[in-house]
Amino acid sequence: MNKRLIILAKRPVLGFVKTRLAKQVGPEMALRIYERMLNKVLGLASQGPSVVYWTGQGDTPLVECSKEQSEGDLGQRMLQAVESELGSSAMVVVIGTDCPELRGDHISLVFSLLQNHDVVIGPAHDGGYYLIGMKVAERGLFDDMPWSTSNVFSITLERCRLLRLAVATLPVMHDLDEWTDIENQADRQWLLHDLK
Repeated sequence: MNKRLIILAKRPVLGFVKTRLAKQVGPEMALRIYERMLNKVLGLASQGPSVVYWTGQGDTPLVECSKEQSEGDLGQRMLQAVESELGSSAMVVVIGTDCPELRGDHISLVFSLLQNHDVVIGPAHDGGYYLIGMKVAERGLFDDMPWSTSNVFSITLERCRLLRLAVATLPVMHDLDEWTDIENQADRQWLLHDLK
């Protein structure tokens, strides 16, 4: 089936990325860690046709296909990207740049699961999610969501149930927002090498 990987990313600009982490390690180190995470996520674009939706001002890293994120909260920006890409694709997977544990085989698995499910979600340890895949742009999964809270994943699952959507879930992974999240990464040396 025709598919598309959507990557939501911030331009790597000092003081604009990883602001919570920056309060702990300084904006320069936070930017360098973000750049490493961004490069890893951009490497996942090889899992199939992909598009990067950027936000923020500054230089845009060179990628094959890039667009600008819409205005609004995270849900509105995600919905706009999903609606746009489902116009030419049968299924989409949306990821950000905050989950260093995410690998190419996870993306392949999601597209495989979408053959027999309406929605696939990757839950994060903080109660949100690091990935969502779908075949239909369900506005109800994005509108009026308390983003950046610990119950985003559970609310999303409940809304899927109410909408009678068949859901599959991936393993729970860590998002990286603060220094303790880095400490929870089993393989964190690639993030920290030569940064001190």
